[in-house]
Amino acid sequence: MFSCNYVTVTDISGNEFLEAIPKGSASQHALYEQSFPISEKIPCDVIKNKIERGIFQLWIQKDQEKIILMAILCPLPQTEFTLLGYLATSPEYRGKGMGKYFMIFIKEQLQKNNQWLLLEVENPLFPPEKELKQRRVNFYLRLGAKIIKDVPYLLPKLSERESPEMILMVYPDYKKDHLNPFLLEKLIVLVYQYFYDQIKHKNIPHLIKKIPQTIELSDTF
Repeated sequence: MFSCNYVTVTDISGNEFLEAIPKGSASQHALYEQSFPISEKIPCDVIKNKIERGIFQLWIQKDQEKIILMAILCPLPQTEFTLLGYLATSPEYRGKGMGKYFMIFIKEQLQKNNQWLLLEVENPLFPPEKELKQRRVNFYLRLGAKIIKDVPYLLPKLSERESPEMILMVYPDYKKDHLNPFLLEKLIVLVYQYFYDQIKHKNIPHLIKKIPQTIELSDTF
């Protein structure tokens, strides 16, 4: 039986990094490569660089020597929030509670410092794979995450494909039932700056303009 021990990977030249995030000519079967659509993936060399600089945190879980879970987190400076950029489980281990246990672990770490996760989740109102997208939203809701209601959100364009429509969520349960619009504006800017390196992206003023004055946090979609 696998354990729920998690390791932070800082040595990007080691096997643990290569099995999770390929570097150079490393295997295309690395967990990152096989788990996310091209429209949501930032380049592997960018991930490598940001781990080296301490901007990203790479967490892994192993079953003996096999990496079965990976997650990339990006603390957002001078806020109480960390972006969960990616969370993936090896295909043969899905349905065994890997993601749930990891989120509970992260929750425990965050609450020690009064921190929260900001989640970017594909909007199930938009095709394709609407059922799959709804299951992902439901997964986070069951854990106690809240949806930032009525706030349209887009990723920057990361490939030739169109940017996917997303929703934003907060985990675990936030200290209030609403979010300050100026805080949300700051979070969007920081995500584009620190995670995507797109501080002047055209999406930013477009998204900020659509932030409502009252932002409800809800446990229903």
